[in-house]
Amino acid sequence: MVAVPPELTSSTRARRAVARTVVGGLAGVLTLGLTTATAPLAHADSTYLCTGYSGCANAGYGNGGYAQVNSRMYWRMYSGHNCTNYVAYRMIKAGMSSERPWSGSGMAYNWGLANSRITDQKPTVGSVAWWNRGVGGMSSSGHVAIVERVVSSTEIIISEDSWGGDFSWRRITKSGRGWPSGFIHFRDAPTTPTPPPPPPAPAKVLANTAPPTVAEAPTVGTMVVADVGTWSGGPRAYTYQWFAAGVAIPNATFRGYTPTADVVGKPLTLEVTATRPGWTSATARTAATPPVAAAGYAVATPTALSGEPVVGQSLTMTPGTFAPQPESTVLQWRADNRIIEGAQAPTLTLDESLVGKKITALTIARGTGYTRTHSMVAAPGPVLAGTIEVSTPFAVAGAPRLGETLSLTPGSYTPADSAFYYRWMRDGVEIPGGHLATYRLTAEDLGHDVSAQVTLRKGNYAERVETVPVGLVRTTSALVVRAAGRKRGAVVTVRVGATGAGPATGEVRVQVGKQKVTVPLEQGRARVTLTRLQPGQKKAVVRYLGSSSVESGSGSDAVKVKQ
Repeated sequence: MVAVPPELTSSTRARRAVARTVVGGLAGVLTLGLTTATAPLAHADSTYLCTGYSGCANAGYGNGGYAQVNSRMYWRMYSGHNCTNYVAYRMIKAGMSSERPWSGSGMAYNWGLANSRITDQKPTVGSVAWWNRGVGGMSSSGHVAIVERVVSSTEIIISEDSWGGDFSWRRITKSGRGWPSGFIHFRDAPTTPTPPPPPPAPAKVLANTAPPTVAEAPTVGTMVVADVGTWSGGPRAYTYQWFAAGVAIPNATFRGYTPTADVVGKPLTLEVTATRPGWTSATARTAATPPVAAAGYAVATPTALSGEPVVGQSLTMTPGTFAPQPESTVLQWRADNRIIEGAQAPTLTLDESLVGKKITALTIARGTGYTRTHSMVAAPGPVLAGTIEVSTPFAVAGAPRLGETLSLTPGSYTPADSAFYYRWMRDGVEIPGGHLATYRLTAEDLGHDVSAQVTLRKGNYAERVETVPVGLVRTTSALVVRAAGRKRGAVVTVRVGATGAGPATGEVRVQVGKQKVTVPLEQGRARVTLTRLQPGQKKAVVRYLGSSSVESGSGSDAVKVKQ
């Protein structure tokens, strides 16, 4: 296999990235033989005439036989879809040597720089169209192609192949920014005698005046970026090579580098080479960094835990996940932060030896170049021996009526030596001072829901709370009814009081004979006038309908309706 210099690797890899962008956009718009498809470039100065070996052949555009031999390497370029390998093949086929005619980098951008003596701005058939890095939307690797036809000094047709892309023919005009940086005349030099070359110009040499630097202490998985330093001579471009303990790191040819696990413990240096067309390049290195440190994994999803910490029950761990993916993970259970030997399954069954201890579950990530990292979660409280069971419920004696005294009667429970505590509640809120077994209902309780709450406790047992409902607290009503007769009518006055709580609110229903009416109370009073009654002795009956805090009641008075 032909050896490939390191710079060709970075050149073709960068070219591959550009080609993917170009070729990927063409897949949906090109058909064989079309000459109007617009190239998916960042400029509007080129048109694709065809794409693919067979597609171009069917449209009448050849590839010089490259399709049959592209598995070979020419001028030490990568085989297959590759701009430099295709052009090298065409130059060899045109009669040039199979050895590359210059030394140094074979990256596309360097072709015009290395062959500047035969590179100019005049396109000719058979010349090599050359793009320097960053020109016409090209990547930092540049690009080369074959000039197949010169329509005019501002319009050419080229054939090209692209790393990671496909073979194509393209029409380029000079109206935009896609025009080549120059044209290399390997095999189309003029036949007229060439005048002697001018005397050599004084050498122009780039120089490093302040070395490049790396500020960060390197850690696995975190990119470090170098400062290129300062240079005299105004360099136009830089190339890079990272080293670990003095050994070049494959493919680490960019200004930034993300250390991997295989360089842990090794110091890093970066070699920067400054270039400028027509100038001698210069190289400088950074000082060595501290040794690359191992990194901790990032927790992607934390460890989770389900289940109750009670003897006889099980806790189940959902293992955590990490980024990047670790080489291995281990599950671990701890009791009061001491490892439970042999417990490495996702489920832990709790026994009496764990009573009173705090259980934690861990997922531990391990891998070369990374520090041991864990994700931990704790159970909600120490392990309990069990729960307090109530066999006979607690009960409350007494009615929910103002002035009544409520009494709480204990139930039976296991363990029998559990302690219990009382609390009387009003609408679910503890009543201040209500901690005894009895409670007398007051005016503050009227219209509110009262209950008793019993808390049972025993060491290493789950606390149990029992609630005993009492009900809505009300008081009795007292009615005073007065009826006075008049001509074919009667006037009934009512006063309703709430025992121990003042005037009542709500409504009363008044009936005399067949006449019936319902009216609201105002300040506990109501006055009703009934008409069109039959003369004679009647009975005025009043029914108080009750309220949220006062029970219903009734009263009556005799009345004589006049003729």
